[in-house]
Amino acid sequence: MEAAKMSLGGAEKANEATMGVEASQARKERWMVPLSFFACAVMLGVGLAVGGMTDPRRANAFFNAFNFGTKYWDPSLAIVFASALAAHSVVYHLVRPMLSKPVFAPEFSIPCKKEIDHHLILGSVMFGAGWAFTGYCPGPGLVAMFAMDSKTLLFIMAMFVGMFSCKALQSRVAAHFPGAVSAMVAMAAATLSVVALLAQAYQHPHPTNAALEQTLDFTLWRPLVGGALIGTAIGLSMVLLGEVLGISGIVSGIFSPLVELNSKLNRLSFLGGLLFAGALVAQVAPDAVANHMHRSDLFYLAGGALVGFGTCLGGGCTSGHGIAGLTRLSPRSIIAVACFFATNILLSSLLYTLQVGTGWQSALN
Repeated sequence: MEAAKMSLGGAEKANEATMGVEASQARKERWMVPLSFFACAVMLGVGLAVGGMTDPRRANAFFNAFNFGTKYWDPSLAIVFASALAAHSVVYHLVRPMLSKPVFAPEFSIPCKKEIDHHLILGSVMFGAGWAFTGYCPGPGLVAMFAMDSKTLLFIMAMFVGMFSCKALQSRVAAHFPGAVSAMVAMAAATLSVVALLAQAYQHPHPTNAALEQTLDFTLWRPLVGGALIGTAIGLSMVLLGEVLGISGIVSGIFSPLVELNSKLNRLSFLGGLLFAGALVAQVAPDAVANHMHRSDLFYLAGGALVGFGTCLGGGCTSGHGIAGLTRLSPRSIIAVACFFATNILLSSLLYTLQVGTGWQSALN
């Protein structure tokens, strides 16, 4: 009998010890998850700045087809993409398979959706249009915010409004009226585009002074290092948290009524990391986050709304679809990247042809 009691007491103590370890692990993970989101965001933000992606002129220089083969074409964006893909591929395909689970999460959460629907295509086209109008996608815009340029701030505010509007429509309208969101988005995108183009043509005629025909300084190491930091940050998010680090997906979730409070706090931690990186870069290298684009405020209002709504509707941007998705060879991401790249090339080249705002030569101070 005594032996049985001792055995029972030992089992209870063992259970208590196990429960204590589990509780301690849960407390550790509760703190480490938001800290990991913050750290990955800081690395990602610094990578965007080092790679030159926080200067909107570089995207415009890359996507304007009339620059190809001239001294005005800037390959920074392509090199950043290639370097980020290489770094992320190493983490995703070599490091991740060696882990049974993420460090601070119970399991890996890898997107498995394969449908190529009209939301994906329309959202990606919208994002590409907004990117062409402003030179910004979500991450670079957020990091560049601490330059306190009025156009950049206007882009961020409009992007947040676009994300909030998309989430609100998705939760309240789309469930009852399938396709209604896409129809409204198409009409809004067309209206915003026409208004922005006409206003820009009227208010800011294209300068022709040859002195404006300058080129940006290009240094190979910057996009290589910046891309490596970006790809590593996205890979670390999968290793530590088991999640795809998609900037627009994480940030837009803050505005979703369907996202739980704890998840929103983690997303806010990620946003805080991007903003911290921007504040750091603004102090160390302020010109890296300066906005030298010559376009009216209306372009940033329209472009920000298109980027916010489009990335939310299409389910991702250059990080989620462009780096993480392409690494997995996701068909959805391949289509999304093709759509927003093609749209950006078309509109950037069209703006140049129409002598609106900035062709590349007139984009510089």
